[in-house]
Amino acid sequence: MTVLGTDHQEVLAELFNIGMGHAGAVLSRVVHGEYVLSVPRTEVAPRSVAIGRVVKRLGADLCTVSRRVAGAFDADIALVMAAEHAHMVARHMMGDAGARPPTAELEADSLKELGNVMLSSCVDTLSNMVGVALQMSVPEARRGSAGAIFGSGSAGADEPTFCLHIDFGLKGGEVGGSVMFLVGDAAAPKVGAALALYLKALA
Repeated sequence: MTVLGTDHQEVLAELFNIGMGHAGAVLSRVVHGEYVLSVPRTEVAPRSVAIGRVVKRLGADLCTVSRRVAGAFDADIALVMAAEHAHMVARHMMGDAGARPPTAELEADSLKELGNVMLSSCVDTLSNMVGVALQMSVPEARRGSAGAIFGSGSAGADEPTFCLHIDFGLKGGEVGGSVMFLVGDAAAPKVGAALALYLKALA
């Protein structure tokens, strides 16, 4: 199993913290409240285990916006929220917090827009600061259980995976979720090489 070194994990955590900070202003405007971040957390575990630890606090009914990262290395990044919190955010985004609920299609479009901003901010910060070319797929919004969304029984569920996640929310805990960044074992050497060059340039 390839494991990113502690220094590389710390760099990724710092860069994602910067990216989430940039995205925070957007979320604060959407939900009309102060946005707070947790300390970034990292671990290496089988993919299904790493994802399960992140999402278990959010309940059984989840909404996600995910994007595939490609280019200098491959990875996955996802915004994950409890469905009830995602619903609240979508209504705020549509300026409809006190009116009738939005349709499922409009809600999914609003969450895609929010996820696009937050996930792009993280990956763009990583790409620009490390100096690597990264592209992202079109955002995909889904609702369901963790197993249905992330494929806990799929062929890649047992792959050793580096998982970085940052929890976010409003003060008071009314709305919250997590952003996860997942790097599989096969891609870890490329990530490590890019970060090694970045650290060398800083020295």
